[in-house]
Amino acid sequence: MKKRLSVMMVCVWVLLLTGCKAKEEEYRDEDVTANENTAGQEMEGEGKPVSEGAPETEANEAGVPERESGHTSLVVYFSWSGNTKQVANVIANQTGADVFEIVPNEAYIEDYDALLDIAAQEKESGARPAISGSIEDIAQYDVIYVGYPNWWGDMPMIMYTFFDSYDLSGKTVAPFCTSGGSGLSNTVSSIKELEPDANVLDGLHIGSSSASNPGDAVSDWLSSIAEERNIDGNAGTKHMESNTMKITAGDTAFTALLADNSSAEALKELLTEKPLTISMSDYAGMEKVGTIGTDLPRNDEQTTTEAGDIILYQGNSLVIYYGTNSWNFTRIGKIEDVTGEELLDAFGDGDVTVTFSLE
Repeated sequence: MKKRLSVMMVCVWVLLLTGCKAKEEEYRDEDVTANENTAGQEMEGEGKPVSEGAPETEANEAGVPERESGHTSLVVYFSWSGNTKQVANVIANQTGADVFEIVPNEAYIEDYDALLDIAAQEKESGARPAISGSIEDIAQYDVIYVGYPNWWGDMPMIMYTFFDSYDLSGKTVAPFCTSGGSGLSNTVSSIKELEPDANVLDGLHIGSSSASNPGDAVSDWLSSIAEERNIDGNAGTKHMESNTMKITAGDTAFTALLADNSSAEALKELLTEKPLTISMSDYAGMEKVGTIGTDLPRNDEQTTTEAGDIILYQGNSLVIYYGTNSWNFTRIGKIEDVTGEELLDAFGDGDVTVTFSLE
């Protein structure tokens, strides 16, 4: 009789422990408040890892995507538990985008409660955790899908490291976020502040409980932002009617008046599709020159350049002059009322990344 009673008590005890553990994991998929002293500050935990679903795009050990020819979009994401990773893979599968996972140099602790404290400390100090690996040529991508969990009503600070490291000017940025329940918070606004010259679209939020099967939500979101991009794209007609071009290097932007010839018209048509970002180098102490990756019609004529002249060289390179030169060139446009010294200050010595776009 005593033996039977002991067995029954052990069974009841096991059931109680199992129920408590399940309840604990359930809570970790929802909003978590660290303690009473941080009331109102919630960290949106990704919760426990979900089972793998969508296959991943192959990446090398450094995290650099193995790019297939023709891809013009990239999924960049950071994931602690696996939920954001799951959504990132679905987006990649539905768009054919390449994938780059943001991996911290120093891995985050696996203990959820300890992670709460670490994330709060990083946010308070404005930390910029180092990222392992890098994207070798982000200029090749037109659309960047950026994913992250919502930690304490914000992006994890390692995402700020990413935005500090890459200039997304002229690109379309589509944010997506996983959390227990508080959505995107103000993260989209933060991205707009970090990348003021990018086209930042409406973001997607996936709750922790839906992260294992986000296919329909992702499809609906991709359709909605495609419509949003088309609405923005309707400005192309106005762009073609415009006769000015914006030239951006770092934090400095110039406006150029375009020439009246077929070369300038072809460049306008190219820029209507998307801004053109190229690397430009010094030449002969009087110009910056960079190839544009395509050929434009030439209208060469004897030309003596001055500061601010924009020249098409050999049909496939753009040149910004801050000095004088005489040769048979195709004039593309001119930055008005600028001195050579002002251009040198803006573009600096050596190589510089310059973006050309329509006003």
